[in-house]
Amino acid sequence: MDLMFGAASGLKRQDPDYEACLVANAALGQSSLSSRLGKRVRDTEGLTYSIYSRFTMTDFLDGIWLADVAVAPSNLGKAMKSTREVIEGYCKNGITEEEVLVQKSFLRGQLPGPARDERGHRAGARGRGEVRLWAGVSG
Repeated sequence: MDLMFGAASGLKRQDPDYEACLVANAALGQSSLSSRLGKRVRDTEGLTYSIYSRFTMTDFLDGIWLADVAVAPSNLGKAMKSTREVIEGYCKNGITEEEVLVQKSFLRGQLPGPARDERGHRAGARGRGEVRLWAGVSG
């Protein structure tokens, strides 16, 4: 079964802090293997194989933030408690400088370089938001 936490985030892709929010979310739950949620609920407690958090629908409205935990029914209560504790702790204490550096590096590695035509000239913008995101995490 899937346990989901969520809230209206108020975040739109055009917002000046969009990239910062992606970095912050990446530390919390982008990856089941390396995020705070994954390390605690998956690795330490063994309650799930799949846990992540995302911002979604940021192109269309004030986006939604969600966390999704795939869990066996017998682990529902424990997974709910652990996930909530990680989220609440993150909200209270924030992201560390080390997490910022790690997530910026990860995101830089996930983004394609500028497209080039056959003469080596830049062929144009990448997908929506990628140009801004590339610039936002390069420093």
